[in-house]
Amino acid sequence: MKRKLLYLFLFVYSFSQAQCFGSLRYPGYTVLPDGTLWYWGYAGFYTGFGFPVGSPLVFMPFNQIGTDSDWSQKYSAIGHQLFIKTNGELWAWGFGTNGQIGNGTIGSQNFYTSPILVSTEHWIEVAGYQAHSLGIKADGTLWAWGRNDVHQLGLNSTAGHILVPTQVGVDSNWSKIFCSSSASLAIKTDGTLWAWGRAAWYSFAINSNGALPQQVGTDTDWIDVFAENGPYFAIKSNGTLWTWGPNPNSLYTGFYGNGFPDTNDYEHGPVQVGTDSDWIKVRSTERDIIGLKLDGTVWLWGQNFSGLLGLGLSGSQFTPQQLGSQTNWVDIGMRGLFYAYNSDGQLYNWGTTIDYDTYQTVYITSPTPYGEPCLLSIKEDSKSDLLIYPNPVVDQLTISLQNTTTEVNKLFIYNSLGQLVLENQFTQNEISIPVSHLANGVYFLRVDHGDGVEQVKFVKR
Repeated sequence: MKRKLLYLFLFVYSFSQAQCFGSLRYPGYTVLPDGTLWYWGYAGFYTGFGFPVGSPLVFMPFNQIGTDSDWSQKYSAIGHQLFIKTNGELWAWGFGTNGQIGNGTIGSQNFYTSPILVSTEHWIEVAGYQAHSLGIKADGTLWAWGRNDVHQLGLNSTAGHILVPTQVGVDSNWSKIFCSSSASLAIKTDGTLWAWGRAAWYSFAINSNGALPQQVGTDTDWIDVFAENGPYFAIKSNGTLWTWGPNPNSLYTGFYGNGFPDTNDYEHGPVQVGTDSDWIKVRSTERDIIGLKLDGTVWLWGQNFSGLLGLGLSGSQFTPQQLGSQTNWVDIGMRGLFYAYNSDGQLYNWGTTIDYDTYQTVYITSPTPYGEPCLLSIKEDSKSDLLIYPNPVVDQLTISLQNTTTEVNKLFIYNSLGQLVLENQFTQNEISIPVSHLANGVYFLRVDHGDGVEQVKFVKR
């Protein structure tokens, strides 16, 4: 079977088979190293295959969308799909009912079943959720479009919808962007955190209209935010985890991980979750939360309906609880189901999902192996030609190749968001590269050489 590199949950992993996870039933997009775009799961008219509007769901284990080979790793795929190509062009498809596609159109029947070109300008980041979208251009400026009923576009405008990308303010140092339901958050290159729209209600005061981006506090060490469902979670460069935001009708206990039942509709914050300083990733649903720590452990907390946190515990969990005793987890995901992937190449899932064959709700109350293990190397044999040391690393990472025949080797380092942070090439069999400038966390090193592609995980401390 043709060897392909599969990007999963915005992390970078290489596999010997394109479908080694078997029939993945949750929808997902994958961009391979050759720039081709693929999709798995149940597909409808909004997934980019050109199916007519109203078509029934069709299960597609692993299928290419179109024939283009210049898609980048910068994309958002929640409801409406926003993808950036390697030349910086912005493309989109799916629901455009609120102008969130950005091509100047709107309406209850406004759907795009195949990718369309939105902008030929150079985009470097994109985010979308439900009815609005955000983007950052190569010059660091911030742009917004789509629904604007509660100022989620940050334009200080009373217009209910903005149909094309429109610049937000004049600043040119935006770095990361995040969309939630009627809310927007962002991090600047100086490490400051900003919020507007509905996010302002919880970040500042309940009467704040969030018409413009406002800085959250004065800290300058924010590195990541997750703000898709329910409360917002943010991680600082020192590995501490913080939370705030909505708890719909105070229904979901344990949401904030603060040790006691949540009795408010929102938590004004950010407020620190515990005292640990080794968090590297957090994801959530509208009821439950999953987090990954630097030591390879996975933690969960929240409502825990029917024991769906997978901990073997009943009732709401008000503080993070470790999943089993394993210390070899390397990635987590959250899309209805919880996902966790370990260094042995095995994907696990649990939680609640829908069986689209019967349209019945399925409850999985403990982590269950999913598909075949997918090791972090595309080589058929168990011996790797790639060695790295020290690991964990502080200042200098040494990369050593053995038994390879190529004259030019290319290396790529990706962070825990799947973003390329370093690219280089070398001709010798061994090279040392400085990594002291990288933030603490988990990284993935990929080396392309004449005999194939290999990848390993390393930890920066």
